[in-house]
Amino acid sequence: VFCGGVVALRCIEQESPLPASSSAMAHVLHTARRLLSRHFFAPIVGHVAPLIFVCLGFVTFVVQNGGVAVGDKSNHQAGFHPMQPCYWMLLV
Repeated sequence: VFCGGVVALRCIEQESPLPASSSAMAHVLHTARRLLSRHFFAPIVGHVAPLIFVCLGFVTFVVQNGGVAVGDKSNHQAGFHPMQPCYWMLLV
Protein backbone atom coordinates (compact mmCIF):
# COMPACT_ATOMS: atom_id res chain seq x y z
CA VAL A 1 0.00 0.00 0.00
CA PHE A 2 2.83 2.37 0.86
CA CYS A 3 4.59 1.63 -2.43
CA GLY A 4 1.39 2.32 -4.35
CA GLY A 5 1.01 5.69 -2.65
CA VAL A 6 4.59 6.63 -3.42
CA VAL A 7 4.15 5.67 -7.09
CA ALA A 8 0.95 7.72 -7.33
CA LEU A 9 2.55 10.80 -5.77
CA ARG A 10 5.60 10.57 -8.04
CA CYS A 11 3.35 10.39 -11.10
CA ILE A 12 1.52 13.52 -10.00
CA GLU A 13 4.73 15.41 -9.20
CA GLN A 14 6.26 14.56 -12.58
CA GLU A 15 3.19 15.57 -14.57
CA SER A 16 2.42 18.86 -12.86
CA PRO A 17 4.98 20.08 -10.32
CA LEU A 18 4.21 22.92 -7.94
CA PRO A 19 6.72 25.68 -7.21
CA ALA A 20 8.97 24.94 -4.25
CA SER A 21 7.69 28.04 -2.44
CA SER A 22 4.11 26.69 -2.24
CA SER A 23 2.66 25.91 1.17
CA ALA A 24 2.04 22.40 2.44
CA MET A 25 -1.73 22.91 2.19
CA ALA A 26 -1.34 23.95 -1.45
CA HIS A 27 0.52 20.70 -2.12
CA VAL A 28 -2.19 18.64 -0.39
CA LEU A 29 -5.01 20.33 -2.33
CA HIS A 30 -3.11 20.07 -5.61
CA THR A 31 -2.47 16.34 -5.05
CA ALA A 32 -6.09 15.67 -4.11
CA ARG A 33 -7.36 17.47 -7.22
CA ARG A 34 -4.97 15.52 -9.43
CA LEU A 35 -5.88 12.16 -7.87
CA LEU A 36 -9.57 12.80 -8.55
CA SER A 37 -9.12 14.06 -12.11
CA ARG A 38 -9.67 11.67 -15.02
CA HIS A 39 -6.47 12.80 -16.71
CA PHE A 40 -4.26 11.39 -13.94
CA PHE A 41 -6.42 8.52 -12.72
CA ALA A 42 -5.75 6.08 -15.59
CA PRO A 43 -1.93 6.34 -15.56
CA ILE A 44 -1.82 6.01 -11.78
CA VAL A 45 -4.02 2.90 -11.84
CA GLY A 46 -1.74 1.49 -14.54
CA HIS A 47 1.28 1.87 -12.27
CA VAL A 48 -0.42 0.68 -9.08
CA ALA A 49 -2.45 -2.26 -10.52
CA PRO A 50 0.28 -4.88 -9.98
CA LEU A 51 0.51 -3.88 -6.31
CA ILE A 52 -3.26 -4.15 -5.93
CA PHE A 53 -3.15 -7.74 -7.22
CA VAL A 54 -0.47 -8.63 -4.67
CA CYS A 55 -2.58 -7.18 -1.82
CA LEU A 56 -5.70 -9.02 -3.04
CA GLY A 57 -3.72 -12.26 -3.29
CA PHE A 58 -2.51 -11.88 0.31
CA VAL A 59 -6.03 -11.15 1.60
CA THR A 60 -7.35 -14.19 -0.31
CA PHE A 61 -4.62 -16.37 1.22
CA VAL A 62 -5.35 -15.18 4.77
CA VAL A 63 -9.11 -15.73 4.37
CA GLN A 64 -8.77 -19.21 2.86
CA ASN A 65 -5.98 -20.28 5.23
CA GLY A 66 -7.62 -18.89 8.35
CA GLY A 67 -4.49 -16.91 9.24
CA VAL A 68 -1.05 -15.90 8.10
CA ALA A 69 0.85 -18.97 9.32
CA VAL A 70 1.63 -21.73 6.84
CA GLY A 71 1.56 -25.22 8.29
CA ASP A 72 1.03 -26.06 11.94
CA LYS A 73 -0.57 -22.94 13.43
CA SER A 74 0.04 -24.06 17.03
CA ASN A 75 3.80 -23.77 16.43
CA HIS A 76 3.55 -20.42 14.68
CA GLN A 77 1.64 -18.29 17.17
CA ALA A 78 2.62 -14.64 17.56
CA GLY A 79 4.23 -13.75 20.86
CA PHE A 80 6.98 -11.70 22.46
CA HIS A 81 10.51 -12.99 22.36
CA PRO A 82 13.26 -11.16 24.32
CA MET A 83 15.55 -10.98 21.27
CA GLN A 84 12.98 -9.19 19.09
CA PRO A 85 14.00 -5.67 20.27
CA CYS A 86 17.63 -6.54 19.47
CA TYR A 87 16.71 -7.69 15.95
CA TRP A 88 14.68 -4.52 15.53
CA MET A 89 17.64 -2.33 16.58
CA LEU A 90 19.89 -4.10 14.09
CA LEU A 91 17.46 -3.45 11.25
CA VAL A 92 16.51 0.11 12.14
